Amino acid sequence: MDFNAGQMRSDALIKEGRYKFRVQDAREKRSAAGNDMLNLKLYLNINGRDVLYWDSLILMPKMFWKVEHFCEATGLTDKIEQGRLLAQDCFDRTGYIDIIQKQDSQTGEMTNQTKDYVKPEDLGGEISQPEADDLFNDDIPSFT
Repeated sequence: MDFNAGQMRSDALIKEGRYKFRVQDAREKRSAAGNDMLNLKLYLNINGRDVLYWDSLILMPKMFWKVEHFCEATGLTDKIEQGRLLAQDCFDRTGYIDIIQKQDSQTGEMTNQTKDYVKPEDLGGEISQPEADDLFNDDIPSFT
């Protein structure tokens, strides 16, 4: 079997854009540095299809903006002032997320990353999504 590893990795990436998401699952964890965090399993709606995407919300001062923007994007603003966000608060929440592609500083490979969660008042206008043909080819080849 012949393949181009770089092309395969590139084709597996989600194209940069703004996507509607739904939280499928959330788990409370502790980071390697000892910070509380939530691991989120999100389904992105990409041209009518659900695509799995993972993200983490780490509770530390320099990353609090992400926790706050997630809460604002999903209607959980009361959790910010309460100072308590639990995994079960996140289930089935929906909102919009901006996805970018960035080079991993350790491996050098391109990866998808969350640029930001989008507050409803910042949505305005069209949601920018790549055309379906530009996303990735998931056709199953015929082996007959």
